[in-house]
Amino acid sequence: MLDSAYPPRVADRLKAEVFDRARQVIDLGCGARKLPGAIGVEMAAGPGIDVVHDLDRTPYPFADASADLLVLRHVIEHLANVPGTVRECARILRPGGHLLVLTPHFSDASSWIDPEHRWHLATRSLEEAGKGVLEPAAVYVRLRKPWRRLGVERWLNRRPFQSRVPRPLVSWENDWCFLVRGGEMLCLLRRPGV
Repeated sequence: MLDSAYPPRVADRLKAEVFDRARQVIDLGCGARKLPGAIGVEMAAGPGIDVVHDLDRTPYPFADASADLLVLRHVIEHLANVPGTVRECARILRPGGHLLVLTPHFSDASSWIDPEHRWHLATRSLEEAGKGVLEPAAVYVRLRKPWRRLGVERWLNRRPFQSRVPRPLVSWENDWCFLVRGGEMLCLLRRPGV
């Protein structure tokens, strides 16, 4: 699931409300670190890969409304069409299902260092990409170490489970994210329904 870098209040809630309730989990672009019990999708065959498919090609080889949870861990920034990917994920999700995306925040140097990154995303990028098909369920941005130790990360992310990006994160991105640099960003989107 999530590594220990996320605070227990976030990791425990995601485990209880998303991971524990998901019957069918698909790990898109899983590589060698597929989530236990998930269907692993990768563009080349290998150990733990259950489905070989290029994620830049839609439709994905899954039926409509067939999964409870789709996971994209450091994958979406490499794909050609972010809104198209989010719409395709919405098609595969059952009503009430979730899309979990982990990606570098655009203010993180790692977002720009990797020459294979096509996109540098903000907290509102995935909310916009999912408009009309998925609704925001949670957003959390990890900050670089000095800001974490000073409590700035906890203050910015004090209410991560909301139906829109919290105002402190919007202000931070608009005004001072290149001074107080972000790290990994977690976005959870939900397909409306049950």
